[in-house]
Amino acid sequence: MALQVLSKSNILNGNVVQASDVSQSIDAFTGQVGYDITISGSFNLLATTGSGLWGETLRVDMDTSGFGNGNYTIPFLRTSGSGFGTFKYSEIAPKYNPIADVLYVTSSQAISSSQAVSASFASSAKILGSYVASGSSAVPNTQLNFIAGAGKTTLGTLLVNLPELASKILGQNVFVSLALSSSAGLGPVVQVGNLNIGTGALTFTSTGGDPDFFYTIIYV
Repeated sequence: MALQVLSKSNILNGNVVQASDVSQSIDAFTGQVGYDITISGSFNLLATTGSGLWGETLRVDMDTSGFGNGNYTIPFLRTSGSGFGTFKYSEIAPKYNPIADVLYVTSSQAISSSQAVSASFASSAKILGSYVASGSSAVPNTQLNFIAGAGKTTLGTLLVNLPELASKILGQNVFVSLALSSSAGLGPVVQVGNLNIGTGALTFTSTGGDPDFFYTIIYV
């Protein structure tokens, strides 16, 4: 059913105001009848009732189809203490681009977690930072892609398939750091063996055993 539109056509000097001229607004804001409402300017919502974390205060269904290809500041919800249930935002907060579906977090912002996650596959994220190509000056605000993972060689080799590294070159736009786990001891040595430019498959090799290790990858 099509939404109705609030009308003020009968609200004129000299006219008798009808009950429908007033009741349409009440019907619209109490949900009795569906109206298409457009708000111009700022909109402040104050509410003190509700139950649970989110309560019964406000629901926003956001359609990103009309967004431009820009970055939008992410608001934060106060979930306890003074100001519970209010939204705040900061210009230095993380930014989200709904068109590119990318979340930007600058390198000066710390991210903490009380839950550790371990796996044999890599997880990735994107940050902004400076990139220094060989023989050139730093390029600030470059989108740097970050991958972290853990693995263990078998018979001295581990192959990790990372399609996002296809067409890239180690030491130019791909940089890898390695660290042995505490259980590996002092004998084993792990290093990067090869990066397949066609597929992005990254090979790690080890000598002195097959240790558990961790790796971080930054690529442009």
